[in-house]
Amino acid sequence: VKTNDASIPWWVMRVPVLGDFAMRQVQGRLINPTEFDSSATVALRQRALDSFDIAQCRALAKAFRANNTWQVPTLVRLRTQELADLPEYQTDPALANMSDATKTTWRQSTAQFHARAPAMRATFRETYQQRLAVIAVWDAERVPMMTGTDGQGDVPGQALHQEFRELAKAGLSPLKILQMTTIEPARFLGRAKSMGKIAPGMAADIVLLDANPLTRVENLGSVSAVVRRGLYVPRSRLDQIVVDLRRVS
Repeated sequence: VKTNDASIPWWVMRVPVLGDFAMRQVQGRLINPTEFDSSATVALRQRALDSFDIAQCRALAKAFRANNTWQVPTLVRLRTQELADLPEYQTDPALANMSDATKTTWRQSTAQFHARAPAMRATFRETYQQRLAVIAVWDAERVPMMTGTDGQGDVPGQALHQEFRELAKAGLSPLKILQMTTIEPARFLGRAKSMGKIAPGMAADIVLLDANPLTRVENLGSVSAVVRRGLYVPRSRLDQIVVDLRRVS
């Protein structure tokens, strides 16, 4: 088995010892694919960054809009890959929700990223900054977008509320981010008549906030209660659900 090969033969997974080893490789790749990038691959990434053309980016964005090609940036997923050495991930609240085995795999993956050459990590940092610039172009050209994380559930820093903040760093307004989370997904699914906004006849799925989401993007994460299929779930109950899930894991 080649540990730096993305394709692992199916039969390897059926061999007890090799299967465990292969599974760890798969999990590590899911957590942070960049740790498997060769120096040549990272050099190619740097060439792409150096040759970035904003005019061509804008032209592509116009094509996205004309063809109704939807985009889901998933910035938090990319951020935890390309900025994995940020100290904030070592104290992320999500760590408390992870099993010991998962935390071990994640810490091993993060340590491998730390061990990359400084120049390679600089390329990854530049990559992420360029992603924010591209999102700003998409927003300016009115490319249809939705929020999402592509999170694995086993990596700190991939919560939807964190995605909101990253989109704001790209220059998107709180209103735009709110729309990307509510009415735009409903429109994408062809269900704008039954979901995506609060109105008579709509599905009774509502997130109640403590503060105005249009004034600060952080307010989008200030959840007071949730109404799911007409059932009211207060913040205290939401917190208890998280505690109960921790006990199960």
